[in-house]
Amino acid sequence: MRVRYSECPANHSELFFSVVIANYNYGRFLRQAVESALTQDWPHVEVIVVDDGSTDNSAEVIGSFGEAITAIFKENGGQREANNVGFAKSSGDVVSSSMRTTFWCPARCARSLRCGARASPKCRY
Repeated sequence: MRVRYSECPANHSELFFSVVIANYNYGRFLRQAVESALTQDWPHVEVIVVDDGSTDNSAEVIGSFGEAITAIFKENGGQREANNVGFAKSSGDVVSSSMRTTFWCPARCARSLRCGARASPKCRY
């Protein structure tokens, strides 16, 4: 997780979360991973899926989400490059990269903020 602020803003509820999912040939897990990111109980979340040149059914799964996600398709360059592409496209105050097989509990964004607040005394939640 990366926070773009050097200090947290006063109103945490306005923070915008970006979830970047880098994928390569994990179509069988991808739908559940994306759905879990989309069902966060945080009000401001964007989900970016970067497909790193998959040859399975990943493109079909990604396409099924329509405009609910930002889809990026690129030639295979490895997970680090896919994460970097997603980070560059993100607009969130907080950016979290997620494995294509990671399923998020609905309160993960809020829990991440609380953990960050404990780690940095300048942040209060």
